[in-house]
Amino acid sequence: MRAIVAIAFTITLAAQGQNAFVSADTLVLRIGERANITLGIDLSGAATKVNWPALNDTLAPHLEVIRRGAMDTLRSENGTIARINQRLEITSFDTGFWAVPPFTFTVDGRNLETAPLLFEIRGVAVDEGGRPRDLSPLFEPPFDLGYWLRQHWMWITAGIALLGLIIAMIIQFRKPRKPKASTPAPVAQRPVHERFLELLDRIEKEQLWQAGDHKAHQSQVTDAVRGYIEERYDIPALERTTDELLQAIRVTTLSPEQQQLLANMLRAADLVKFAKAVPSPSENEQLLRSARDFIRATITHG
Repeated sequence: MRAIVAIAFTITLAAQGQNAFVSADTLVLRIGERANITLGIDLSGAATKVNWPALNDTLAPHLEVIRRGAMDTLRSENGTIARINQRLEITSFDTGFWAVPPFTFTVDGRNLETAPLLFEIRGVAVDEGGRPRDLSPLFEPPFDLGYWLRQHWMWITAGIALLGLIIAMIIQFRKPRKPKASTPAPVAQRPVHERFLELLDRIEKEQLWQAGDHKAHQSQVTDAVRGYIEERYDIPALERTTDELLQAIRVTTLSPEQQQLLANMLRAADLVKFAKAVPSPSENEQLLRSARDFIRATITHG
C-alpha cells in the first residue's frame, strides 16, 4: 500500500493583493491511481473580473482529468469574495515523469500564473526476492489408453462427425423428394438508422444514470453506436477496442468531423467504464445527444 505523501507546490504573484496558487496532495502515483489538485486564487476587495484558466480533459500528455469539483468561494468580513478555488481529480495510465504547465488567471486584465507541477507515475513493483529455478526434467508416463483418448479427442470427434455426416447424406439421398413449398416473400427490414435511434430512445427511458448506474448508461449508448457502425459500414465494431475502431473507420465515408465526434464519445465512455470516472448529468445527456447526432449525420452515407 503506497504512502500518501502530501506535497503542495504554490507560487504567488502579487498584483494589487491577488495571489494565484496550485497544490497537489501527492506527486508520486502508481499507474491508474488518482491524485487531487487544488487550484485557486486569493483576491483583494478591488478585484472586479476574474477569468478562470481553461481546463481540458487532459492537463498534459498522459495526465487525464477524471473529475472536476465545483468552485468554492470564501468571503471576507465585508462580504466581498476573498478566495476562489476548485478541486480536480487526475490519473495516468502511462509510467514516467509528466509535467503540468502553469495555470494562468486573468484578474482585471492582469495575468497571474501558478507554479508548474511534475508528477511521477510508477509501474507496479515486482518481488525482487524471487529467484529463478531450474526447469523440471521431462516426464515420460507409461502408455495409458484414457490419457491417449484425452490427447486425441479432437481427431476422434472429427472422425465420428465425418462418419455421421456421410451416413446422414446417404439417408438424405435415399429419401423420396418432396415438392418445394413456396417461399414467402422476405419482410422488408426497417432502415438501420431508424432501429438504432429507437434503441437510444429506449435507453433514455430506462434512466440508468439518474439511478446512479453511470457505467451501464455509458456502455449501452456506446454499444448502440458500435452496433450501428457494424451494420452500416460492415465493420466488427463491437469486437474492437476504441483505438482499433477509430483506425478502421478512417477508410469509410465518414467526414473528419464525424470521426472526431465518434472518438470523443468513445473515449469519454472509456473513462467511465475503465477508469471509474463519474460523469456529470450534463455529460450523460451530452453522450446521448452526440450518439443521435452521429447517426442522423450518417444517414445518407454508405
